[in-house]
Amino acid sequence: MKTNITIVFVLLLAFTGFAQKVGTIDSQLILSKMPELKNVQEGLQQYNTSLETQVQPTVTAYQTLLKEYQDNQQGYSEVVRKRMQDSILKSEANLKRIQQNGAKMIQIKNEELMRPLYLKLGDAIKDVVKEHGYTQILTLDGNTFAYVDPNYDITQLVMDKLGIKMDEPAAEDK
Repeated sequence: MKTNITIVFVLLLAFTGFAQKVGTIDSQLILSKMPELKNVQEGLQQYNTSLETQVQPTVTAYQTLLKEYQDNQQGYSEVVRKRMQDSILKSEANLKRIQQNGAKMIQIKNEELMRPLYLKLGDAIKDVVKEHGYTQILTLDGNTFAYVDPNYDITQLVMDKLGIKMDEPAAEDK
């Protein structure tokens, strides 16, 4: 009996020693409120405009080739018609490849521009975790929870650390 009590006591002690403080965070909310996000969006828009400018001659050449073919296909011989169709298909494939590369380049540029914001957010999270003794932080935007106790949500603590103010709720939300 005494052995059983000792085992239960040791197990309880071990269990409480492994207790962890878990918190949650809405990192997307914080990122959307960061003032630096405006600069990221403007930089991405400028980059997108630059890419569009570079692609425009290819688009114009494709459209010109297609219009020429459509306007004159009745007058073309079978050989010329086939050659024009091949040229149009090659031009279209080239344009699609350029557009796909452009989309990838925009994604890479977005990640590059967002990196400082993620680093700043990460540092603020680390500070809050250390200050409040959390062992784990779960993101709300990447996980689905049936219930989360708001007492363990560190979103506001991190926003405070970053000096970001939460917008006042709209009148109809009150």
